[in-house]
Amino acid sequence: MYNTLIYEVDGEVGILTLNRPQVINAINKEMLEELNAFWQERQTDYKTRVIIVTGAGDKGFCSGLDMKAVATEFVPEDGKPTAESTYNGQIRFSNIMRLMRTSPQPIIAAVHGPAMGAGMSISLASDIRLASTNSFFNAQYINIGTGAADLGSSFFLPKIVGWGRAAEMCLTGMRVPADEAYRIGLANQVLPREDLLPAA
Repeated sequence: MYNTLIYEVDGEVGILTLNRPQVINAINKEMLEELNAFWQERQTDYKTRVIIVTGAGDKGFCSGLDMKAVATEFVPEDGKPTAESTYNGQIRFSNIMRLMRTSPQPIIAAVHGPAMGAGMSISLASDIRLASTNSFFNAQYINIGTGAADLGSSFFLPKIVGWGRAAEMCLTGMRVPADEAYRIGLANQVLPREDLLPAA
């Protein structure tokens, strides 16, 4: 059904796995569209009581936007980005966060390794964030020059960690390791990697 996602159902629990482990589950255009379709389907999924979101492989949860795909997949055919093409891309990414928040199921993010940029935003749009001891979160958008408040981070982050800490993260792109994420309320629990999915 999906090429870049794995979706498994265990009773009333759905487990969504971002499945591009060779690039730390970075989001290309295909994954972007599949995520939009997946979360749209959840809006009327009355059999599933909770969704767990995680990343395939050992490297990490999600490293954000696939920068190689930016040059080939997210630009018009003539290769020249326009205000319209950029805006439309942002809308498709942001729509994932909106659909996550309007889904009737509670969402648990099981984060291991990096949750960067769009990966952090997916975790922020979840209701609960469980983090492995090797995980970290960062607003990678500012580090790659796209902005300081992309994909709902300026909306979700202050509500979770407070304005000052959110501003620091969004404006500096600093990495927040698991123990610090727990201390500031960004992670609900910190667990060994092997305990992450069972806890979720």
